[in-house]
Amino acid sequence: MRIPTVVSSAVALALFPLLVGCTAPPDTGDAASPTASASGATATTPGDDGPCDALDAETVADLAGGPMTEHQETTVGAVPACQWQDGDVKVQVIQAPAVEWAVALPAVLDEIKQAPGLREENLARIDEGIELIESGAVDPAAACDMFSVMSEISGREPGTDRLVNLLPDGEAPQAISGQACVDGVYSSVLLVAPGLSKESEQVSAIDVALNRLIAAGI
Repeated sequence: MRIPTVVSSAVALALFPLLVGCTAPPDTGDAASPTASASGATATTPGDDGPCDALDAETVADLAGGPMTEHQETTVGAVPACQWQDGDVKVQVIQAPAVEWAVALPAVLDEIKQAPGLREENLARIDEGIELIESGAVDPAAACDMFSVMSEISGREPGTDRLVNLLPDGEAPQAISGQACVDGVYSSVLLVAPGLSKESEQVSAIDVALNRLIAAGI
């Protein structure tokens, strides 16, 4: 199963989902992006403990527009993930301690630094984040602060702890990504499907799924 890379690296926050929402499991034989790798994919069955139980089947079906039964457990950026696929429709769910998610961020933050137009203060905040992660001193609250900082750099309000993005943009979206970092837990829901638009019902479905994922916790 392959979830294609649908994110442009030209926009600061658009690099964010490269780590958490676009993957190419190794059994495809395709080379994965350096900031979007998946490994250790294993088949799972309903009822197994793990990321494939993070959302109920009804919520996944609401996202996909119908039941999704074929899925696999894998890792994305070293954090647990579950991926469902039925033809061109793919759903990915990630939920992990924010510290585990943050450990894989430095490479993404280095790429964000290359985006044109970043202000000096934002470059400094990115450097501070990289230094903190590499020092090994990052805690759950600091990890979620990094989520907020990256959101703010992209133009969101300070203190943003959850967001929904159309990828690569709202004009011709190929995917919808919902992400949050709340109470030291990182959560992500990604839908890749044909025929998406700003008016797609799936935009609100992603928001519902993300809220359910946050409420379920780990």
